[in-house]
Parts: sequence; structure tokens; C-alpha cells
Amino acid sequence: MKSSTLALVTRNSLVTSLLTASVTLLGACGNQADSKETAPKNAASAAANELSGRKPKAKPNLAQLAASVPELSTLVKLVTLCDLGTALTDATASLTVFAPTNAAFDKYLNGAAFPEKCSDEIKSTLVYHIIPAKVLSQDLAERQAVPSLLGAKDELFVTKKEGVVQVNGTSKVVLADAMASNGVAHLVDTVLVTDAMGTVVDAAIKRYELSTLVSAVVGAGLAETLATTENITVFAPVNAAFAELAAVPSGDALVRVLTNHVLGTRVLASQLKLGFQSVKALNNEEIAISLSDAGAKIWGSGQTEETSGKIIQTDINTKNGVIHAVSKVLLPK
Repeated sequence: MKSSTLALVTRNSLVTSLLTASVTLLGACGNQADSKETAPKNAASAAANELSGRKPKAKPNLAQLAASVPELSTLVKLVTLCDLGTALTDATASLTVFAPTNAAFDKYLNGAAFPEKCSDEIKSTLVYHIIPAKVLSQDLAERQAVPSLLGAKDELFVTKKEGVVQVNGTSKVVLADAMASNGVAHLVDTVLVTDAMGTVVDAAIKRYELSTLVSAVVGAGLAETLATTENITVFAPVNAAFAELAAVPSGDALVRVLTNHVLGTRVLASQLKLGFQSVKALNNEEIAISLSDAGAKIWGSGQTEETSGKIIQTDINTKNGVIHAVSKVLLPK
């Protein structure tokens, strides 16, 4: 069976499960037909039913909705394990939940045993899938970064292109707009991880303004090295920085340029000194940084301060390093 067919089968299975669960939970609510009579079609018949004591049942909350879908059973177990049910049953809330399917969690666990008790990592991961606002698929722009329930620093990067919605560059929405009384759920095929629990490569992939850098790193065969090397610093040029080049280099020249953006130690913004300083990149060339109250300038040994770029975002902390976004590609000699 072709992969596209498999995807269709999976989606149809999810749709069927969700619709079946909705009928079970909602009964005569919404536009579902009663087996003996049709739903009220006008105000008069609605009033008659009200007087006769027949009232529509309430929509399920997010916790009830998840519990009714077999493909979300692992998520429900983890929510129970970490005692997060209260957040999903809060009647006053208006939330969006990106709900990983069982297959997504299987991929995430990668053969490891199901956890026996909750940990800070598991709890943070679950909360990271929740946005403190109700966002329907029809409300999405082509690109948006939205804070998760963990806070403004732990954003989710959501893109929508030709009807396909992706979260953090790797997780696809396989079923959108499952409505609940206190929000909406979108089923996703990959578990989302915070910057702190991913690698520098994971953090770069999720940020659409770093997509050219990610393509270059993959093309140069450096993705695994950057993902597995401990305590590094990456000065990450944004897409606009690469667009300023006459052409993106290739082969050994590309490797030389990319390694010119990486330090072998983790350097936070707070560790930079006022004034001029020089640091050595992985390719043994110098990177110059000039820090003042106005901000930080940065340039490679093949550039001058007059053609320098700026450090435009600092301290994207990951488990194996830190990323600082820069406005120029740092060129070696």
C-alpha cells in the first residue's frame, strides 16, 4: 500500500472515531438526527421541545473529547499520570490542544517503556501542546508563532500552506477542529518538544525564519554533528541573511561557511562583554563581536565592522547548546 493511501486510511480512521465518539457523547446535539424524528428546524418547534423537557446535551469538554477517541488513549493516560485533567475540564477556559495520536507517542517513546510516574519533562511536554486561546484552522495565517501554556518563551510555530497545517516544522495536523465546550483539539502525528528538550537542530527546524539555514546544514551533512555535539553555540543567520548572498555556497565551501557560525562552547548573551571581543569558530577562524548599549554587532574574518550584522535574538537554549539569530551570514576569509 502506498504511503499516501496509508495516510488517507489513518485520517479516515481518525475521522470515523471522532464522529462516532461525538454521536455517543452529544446525542441529539447540533445537527445529528434523532432516530425517530428530525431535529427542530424553527424557533417554534425548538420552543415546544424545551417546554416538553427535551434539552440538547452539552458538548464534551476537552478531557471528555480526548477520552472518547481511541487514537488518543496514550495522551489520556499521560494526562491522568501527570494530573493535568483539571486544566482540560475547566469550564471557564478557552484552549487549543494539539493532541498527539498514539502513533505519535510510539514514535516519541522509540521502544522505551511507558513511564510509571510523571516527571517534569513529561509534564512540560504535555503542557507545551496547549495554547491558552481557541484557534480554529480557518483562523490561521500562512505563518504564526504563538505562546504555549508554558509561557511566552515556549512558542509553537504553526504554518498553513495549501491546506496542510504543520506545527514546529515536523508535526502535521491530521484532523483539525474537533470542537469541545472549552476549546478545540487538533490531532497531530508527531509529539512536540520544547527548545530545552530538543537539540539545536530541532530548535532551528521549528523556526520558519531559519529554513534556509536548515536546508544548508542538511545539504552539507552537518545535521547529525550539530545535534549530537554537546555545549555548542550557533550564530544562526535568518533567511533574509542568506538572501543577501549572490549564491549560497556548496560542497566544502558551504561546510566552511556553516562551521564559521559554531563555537565549541555554550556562550549565553549574559557572558558577552561590553566592547570588542573575538571568539574562535569550529573552523578555527575568528568571529568578531562588538557589544554596546545599542546592541551587538557580529562579523566574520572575511568581513569588516562596516559590513557586520546584528545579533537579533539571543539565548534559544536547547539540551546540547544555544542559538543566537543573526542578520548576516558570517563569512570566513
